[in-house]
Parts: sequence; C-alpha cells; structure tokens
Amino acid sequence: MLQWIRSLLRLNKEKHNKENLPEDWEEPKGPFQIVPMSHDDLDEVVKIEKLAFRGGSWSRWAFASELRRGPDSCFLVAKVGDRVVGFGGWQREYQEAHIVNIAVHPRMQGRKIGEAIFRRLLEEALRRGLSQSILEVRASNTVAQNLYKKYGFQVIGLRRWYYFSPKEDGLVMRLNDIRQALERVPKTLPSLPTQDGGLNKGAVEK
Repeated sequence: MLQWIRSLLRLNKEKHNKENLPEDWEEPKGPFQIVPMSHDDLDEVVKIEKLAFRGGSWSRWAFASELRRGPDSCFLVAKVGDRVVGFGGWQREYQEAHIVNIAVHPRMQGRKIGEAIFRRLLEEALRRGLSQSILEVRASNTVAQNLYKKYGFQVIGLRRWYYFSPKEDGLVMRLNDIRQALERVPKTLPSLPTQDGGLNKGAVEK
C-alpha cells in the first residue's frame, strides 16, 4: 500500500509538471557552468522553483535574503549559455552545510544537472571548512534519495508532514564526511549538446 501511494504521488507530480510547462520552451544552447547566484538570476530562479515544486515554497524575497548572508549561505545556479536551468543552496548550521533547495527546470531534468549542482554545493561547503552535510527529502522521492545515498548520505530521522502540496513526510539524511564522499564518487558531466552538435551523455570528467 505504501509503495502504491508513493507511486501515485510521483505520477501526480509528473502530470502537474507537464501540464504547467511553458509552451514557448526553446532548448538553451551554449557552455554549461555553475556559478554563484546573483540578483539578476532571481526571475529565472523563481520561475524554476514554481515549475519544479507546484507553485514553489521559496519567494523572490527568500532567495534575495540568502544572497545577503555572506559565508553562512551558498546559493548557486546552473546555466546553459546565459539561461538558468537549475539552482541549489545550503545554509551553514554549526559545522554542517544544510542543503535546503535543489531544483532543475522540468525540461532539463534527467541530464545529471541536479547531480552537478549537488556536487558543487558539497565542494563549496568543503572549501569553506565544513565537513558534514544534512538535508531533507520527500519520502516518495526515491530518485533524489538514491543520488544522496550514492554520495554516502544516510537516513537519520523522519519529519512528519514536513512537505506540503501534497502533504508528505520528509526523510532527514546526513553525510558525515564530505571530503571522503567527493574523493569516492567520480565527477560526471551533464548530458547536454556539445559544440560540435553531438551529445555529452554524462561522461566522467577527467
């Protein structure tokens, strides 16, 4: 029964995302990069937040406030050319990087962009002297859970009804050694069109 409910929630989310995608979507082109989020990115960031999370729980003001926190906050955007296609961020909590948000435009999902953002967040946490990380994830989001487990995150708790739209429990996951995780998992490149018209299918970066 629990697995059936999780499958239904996932299907409803996918249906919602497809129904709310803009019709004038055009595949972005250009080099892929992950850079610090700026105020100029916020319009696109908020649009992706709303598309990815059923209207979004973070406002433009919330993102802007994080940009003012300095070293206690890290928010990044992934861009293809000059187009924002995803973002993520963490907040410093003692010696932990609390990853509070990761999202990729629904049209760009399934291309390892989310993993690239996630890994860069961990790299930046380590660079700033943080050795551990913690996050919450929907109980039904097995794709995200598998990514976090790949890097060594383990479930340490449950937050009842942590998420809304729809209501759902959140699993609390923690990584105890960021450096070890980054050394153990090879860095991969997002699956995006290359300059010669080919497709980089998530190759391992050398």
